Amino acid sequence: MIAIDCDGVITNTIRMFIQLNNELNDRNDNWKDVTQWDFKDVATNFKDKSEIDDFFNHKKLYKNPIFFENCIEVLNRLNKKYEVAIVTAGQSKNIRNKLKMFEKYLPDINVIPVMSPNFTLNNKNMIKCNIILDDHIRNLHNPNADLRVLFEPYDRMEWNKEWEGQVCKTWIDFERTVDEFYGQ
Repeated sequence: MIAIDCDGVITNTIRMFIQLNNELNDRNDNWKDVTQWDFKDVATNFKDKSEIDDFFNHKKLYKNPIFFENCIEVLNRLNKKYEVAIVTAGQSKNIRNKLKMFEKYLPDINVIPVMSPNFTLNNKNMIKCNIILDDHIRNLHNPNADLRVLFEPYDRMEWNKEWEGQVCKTWIDFERTVDEFYGQ
């Protein structure tokens, strides 16, 4: 199975979060300025991490998703050849909003939700898979994955500086990596 994260891998969630925050709070922040995992360096209107976590539950966040280039097409192609599952963590409202998005845009792909009381306590490492694709190295220490791939479409983010393993910057690159892994 190929286990694929949602936020920062399928969707450009940094961009979606900052754009929605700008819209709802009359701000003019640039998503490209985000360097911290919790967005505190740019989304300075939030008092603490719990407010940021709550914002991830906003019903509009996944209503008009911004997908990374070629993501939908590559996911559908991979799903025809291999077993693919989207493994996404979040609080119940966040998961519910993502499931609606997946139903609309990726209806044929299995989803494994990892419920979390807060966004720092998710454990995708319990998922048994051949390949895991994630945008955060803490989720790539999965002892149950044969190949761990960091998805980093931007320059190396602060939270991933220590990663020395496989990196893909595009969905086309990831598709090639998967096909090579399976000998295609």
